[in-house]
Amino acid sequence: MVLSVDNSIEDLVRRVIAFQESRFPKQTVDGKLAHLQREIKELRDEPSDHSEWADCLILLLGAAFKHGFDLDGLIVNAHAKMDINEDRQWGEPDAEGVCHHIDPAESAAAVAPSERRARLVTTHEGKFINLDDIRAALNDEAFVLECAHVLVVCRDRNDSWPKCLQYLIGSAIMVLAGDEARCAAAAKKD
Repeated sequence: MVLSVDNSIEDLVRRVIAFQESRFPKQTVDGKLAHLQREIKELRDEPSDHSEWADCLILLLGAAFKHGFDLDGLIVNAHAKMDINEDRQWGEPDAEGVCHHIDPAESAAAVAPSERRARLVTTHEGKFINLDDIRAALNDEAFVLECAHVLVVCRDRNDSWPKCLQYLIGSAIMVLAGDEARCAAAAKKD
């Protein structure tokens, strides 16, 4: 039977959870991960088989949700991990084809100072903001409170989640770029 479904990740997650909870209510996270390991072996044998990739995705999502994670949390943490991975130095593939990150102490010595550049974010006005400044701002209580204020304003105006996120990111960039007055004015707009 073919169901007409939305092709969103959210719809897939709902289907996976509903299916796994109804068919395998007693299966543990460890059971799901053991099953995932078996599917990965099958995937390695047939890497061009889309259904093997799908099996792995379904089992990974099911295990994560059984463990208590939600989609937003997984996505946020995946982006955070990508930030870490993008900042790392990586070695050449080993005998199995695996690339490992290089210990920061080793990579600092191996990378020439001219190559040690901070990653920068470009604002819509062409200003550059160092990601380290963003990380530092996230530890600043006043900055976090301003971000919370932006979210409250969005909620009160019944803005959609993507629009709230757009306002939040824009406000954060304006504050970090030293344009707090414009940020405050933008938050008051209707």
